[in-house]
Amino acid sequence: MDVRNCRMCGSLYNYIGGPYRGLCPRCVQKMEDKFAKVKEYIEENPGATMTMISEECDVCLLYTSDAADELDGVD
Repeated sequence: MDVRNCRMCGSLYNYIGGPYRGLCPRCVQKMEDKFAKVKEYIEENPGATMTMISEECDVCLLYTSDAADELDGVD
């Protein structure tokens, strides 16, 4: 068993890999919830700037190609 500390909250968890390497299941869920909030905001506000999205969704946005692939199809 591979036990690690979460990079976000510091709690111990059983590491199994996956898209959010280094995060415990609780923090993974928090990230998924934030992502869903951002995606919904973009769908409802297609002309929103990165600054608007960051402020309205209370997130720090970093553009990556992986994130762009996840949002593909949002007009």
